[in-house]
Amino acid sequence: MFGRLDNKVAIVTGGGRGIGAGIARVFAEAGAKVMVATRTASYGEEAVGEITAAGGDARLMTIDIGSTEAIEQLVAHTISVWGGIDIMCHNAASFL
Repeated sequence: MFGRLDNKVAIVTGGGRGIGAGIARVFAEAGAKVMVATRTASYGEEAVGEITAAGGDARLMTIDIGSTEAIEQLVAHTISVWGGIDIMCHNAASFL
């Protein structure tokens, strides 16, 4: 998986299923490292599993995106894993 987003880091909220999972897969196919953020761990595990099985680099963080503290933890964790964030895709059905 190499492409236009090589060495970029993306966070996708609501990335466990549906449109969010599709966005996460497309980012990974283009070469991005993807942090899948979702409230339901089982959905996120499936999305991350599909990405990694296809050769991509993805991680899961289970969070309640409605919590400011959780968002701060998501950002801090992503930076600790990959050293930065290049893309933020807010797909979760919530207001920030």
